[in-house]
Amino acid sequence: MLLSLIYWPILALTICAASNPLVPHEKRDAAPAGFLLSSPASSNTMLDLRMALKQSNVAGLEQALHDVSTPGSPSYGKHLTSEEVAAYTKPSVESFDAAVSWLKDRGLFHRAVSHAGDWLQFSISVKEANEYFGAEFSVFTHEETGSEIVRTLEYSLPVDLKDHIKILHPTLSFSPPNVVPKITASRRRHLATRQAPPPDDCPVVESPACLQVKYNIPTTAATQPSNTMTVTGFQFNWPLTFPIQAFLNFERPDATLNATFDTRYADGAKNLTLAGDSEVFLDLEYTLGIATGVPITYLLSGPGNSTTADFPTMLLDGFGLLLNDTVPPQVVSTSYGADESNFTPAVAEAVCNLFMQLGARGVSLLFSSGDGGVQGGTSTGDTSETCAAFGPTFPSGCPYITSVGATRNIPEIAAGLSSGGFSNVFPAPSYQAADTAAYITQLGSTYQGLYNPAGRGIPDVSASGVDFRIRDFHPEWETISGTSASTPVFASIISLINDRLIEAGKSPMGFLNPFLYSAAGRAALNDINQGSNPGCNTTGFAAVNGWDPVTGLGTPDFPRLLAAAMAVSV
Repeated sequence: MLLSLIYWPILALTICAASNPLVPHEKRDAAPAGFLLSSPASSNTMLDLRMALKQSNVAGLEQALHDVSTPGSPSYGKHLTSEEVAAYTKPSVESFDAAVSWLKDRGLFHRAVSHAGDWLQFSISVKEANEYFGAEFSVFTHEETGSEIVRTLEYSLPVDLKDHIKILHPTLSFSPPNVVPKITASRRRHLATRQAPPPDDCPVVESPACLQVKYNIPTTAATQPSNTMTVTGFQFNWPLTFPIQAFLNFERPDATLNATFDTRYADGAKNLTLAGDSEVFLDLEYTLGIATGVPITYLLSGPGNSTTADFPTMLLDGFGLLLNDTVPPQVVSTSYGADESNFTPAVAEAVCNLFMQLGARGVSLLFSSGDGGVQGGTSTGDTSETCAAFGPTFPSGCPYITSVGATRNIPEIAAGLSSGGFSNVFPAPSYQAADTAAYITQLGSTYQGLYNPAGRGIPDVSASGVDFRIRDFHPEWETISGTSASTPVFASIISLINDRLIEAGKSPMGFLNPFLYSAAGRAALNDINQGSNPGCNTTGFAAVNGWDPVTGLGTPDFPRLLAAAMAVSV
């Protein structure tokens, strides 16, 4: 009797495998550049995996987003509630029951990690994961940092689940340990007694006062407490308030501004009382310094389980938290991204669908396009590198967010660091298709084979992004350049416009792109037609009249954008 008890689990697994064969689901030929296969993962290593169940009506949700976001639509501005969005994304009863039954039969504890129940998370050992999913989970080392993650290059699904599960995650998703887009930083010492810069200092260094003049941004404070903005951070990027307060005291002597913001946490993040890198100070100093009076929340996500934590997971958890809010923030500014090639199309689409849900709820999502020119988000800065192809960035390739590039100088030209190009995952959306086609026609055979001519174009818009003066935990001032700077600037302008809209009894702007690509939106932007974004031993894409894959449609002008938004809003 004892022998039967010992051998029963093995027999059960054998019977199960025979009655429910595996079907290949996802595969990649090799790890992305920068990652090396080190060794098989230990069989008892525990993985936190997630099943994304197929959503019931994604096409219906996309149409709903289009309806509430397109000026002139009868539903424009009539954003959806969390429950209305969940009605589109919840899985069918059959899909949910099939996944839950499969997990329970194997003794795998699970929990729903999304409002609609379309994501299920469970812990599983490497040994079980390899057996149940026909995988080979291994340790991969990130060459630059030496950090290790556990991934597989392929996996299968039980035949009974193949019609119910979209992806198993994270499996083939490779995130660099540092998900911040590469920024160019240089320190400059300034006298502590120096006052706010005079106007003629603006060509040398960027500041809130300079940006207010450049883009006609009002200095008066916002008045509507319901109009909020969230600034996202990832991993260990925690802000200290005293440098931010010092920055505001110095840069905004015209107003009494406090380094006050709410904080939220997702995906195992917490305040470690350690200062983050310069990114977090840049984002908060310029949103607090430009979006005067707008209530701001800092949302910190990650890192979660060190063996399986990755950028898409942190996005799913952080933005999923916002999706569940009864009243979500009207604007979210994110200065983080990675190369699109690090993730499979299925993972990119799953995250992008979450952004679609937030857009339908009336949230404007702005992401930096990256700082590697046509090489992508993680360039080393050497534009003479040889590339097999240009490198689009993620999440900027998602058609449901607004991607922000960078400019420099007065008058403005494209900043060479500004990542731009065409997604290899997402096709050009209807609101942009004519623009990308026109640009590609101008290109002719130039760069043929280096980019996807059918892809969604990156970025959508741009703003100044070079030599932003900041204060961080160092005793001296610092200047930073990148789309990490331009994104909070554009986000702050949208937040101030929302304040005026709400004050007038109108709806906030929500998903921006259908408006921005409309005739009214284009007329409210400053078209940039000089400069390019070199990389891959090329001069990159050139800025031209109209949309281009380096500065998008152009840079903002607050009065014109406000007037256009007022005219189309309900």
